[in-house]
Amino acid sequence: MTFERARQPEQVAQRRTAILEATLHLFDTVGLDDARLVDIGERAGMSKASVYRYFESKEAIFLALLVRETEEWVGGLERDLASQDGAGTVDDVAALVAHSLADRPRLCSLAARVASVLERNISTDAIRAFKTENRALSVRLVSALHTSMPGISMEAAQQFVSIIITFQNGLFPASDPPPATRQVLADPEFASFCVDYRQSMLQTATLLLRALTTDR
Repeated sequence: MTFERARQPEQVAQRRTAILEATLHLFDTVGLDDARLVDIGERAGMSKASVYRYFESKEAIFLALLVRETEEWVGGLERDLASQDGAGTVDDVAALVAHSLADRPRLCSLAARVASVLERNISTDAIRAFKTENRALSVRLVSALHTSMPGISMEAAQQFVSIIITFQNGLFPASDPPPATRQVLADPEFASFCVDYRQSMLQTATLLLRALTTDR
């Protein structure tokens, strides 16, 4: 499909969606570093120059993709937390959070690259927009956590979300090393350097929630 220049808001939204879908495919097949704007444009049915009409840089596209992935994660977690009917235990809620992240490696990988890569080639306006969207999603998650279980205040839920996201951003790269490192870590001598993302996230989420709730 080849697009003509968008002139209506719905056409702009369609083009942006096409670019995000193209970026998603390239991220899954070649990774963030090797996904080129020219390839994104070609897969989306437009030129590299046309891509710049909708996003200011490759990093801005990936930030938009991260927002979409985060929205899907938060939405799913809100539904799961609501199923606790206000009686969620520390173990239950920690498991929901940990497994929901472990099941979304694309989200985890992108989130882990925000500070080091994705915020390095975009304007302050784009960063502000990204932070604003992220803050709104964080508020939704904090509210869902507070509602799902007794003993956790809004302030404590905010602390939990902030700390667990910061932890995940360091944990994921350690649990997903490049091929050469993975090969070395297969040696039993270096087994202690291997990181199990799911188990580590579950343990940390459980300990953190237990420390932050009044009914621990």
